[in-house]
Amino acid sequence: MARTKAKRRSLDSLTPLEMEVMDIAWEFGKMTIRDVHEQISKVRYLPYTTISAVMKNLAKKDILKQSRNGKIYTYKVLVDRYTVAKATIDSLVSKILRGDTSPLVAYLVEKNSLPSSEEIEKLKGGK
Repeated sequence: MARTKAKRRSLDSLTPLEMEVMDIAWEFGKMTIRDVHEQISKVRYLPYTTISAVMKNLAKKDILKQSRNGKIYTYKVLVDRYTVAKATIDSLVSKILRGDTSPLVAYLVEKNSLPSSEEIEKLKGGK
């Protein structure tokens, strides 16, 4: 079967390392592999080639846009943090909770993380 040219975003299945790279990407907006490697190196050591591979994979998933200027690849964020969070939560509810949102709500109540009535109205697009 031939692979189509259309890319498919796999927002709900980012690995922990991909999420770590995206956290840096959302901060920078536009960056090089070296930028990300330097940021991660402040916390722990990872080979430059590992960061390069992760960023290329994120570009293949159409989450980052890869551009080449000579020998240097630059990357630009294509998907915001909220979109990734929503896809991850949708996947959690669908795949793990089988559509039952009660455990998620119970978790938010337990963690004191429920939004206020005003925040809920704002999220709904209300007044």
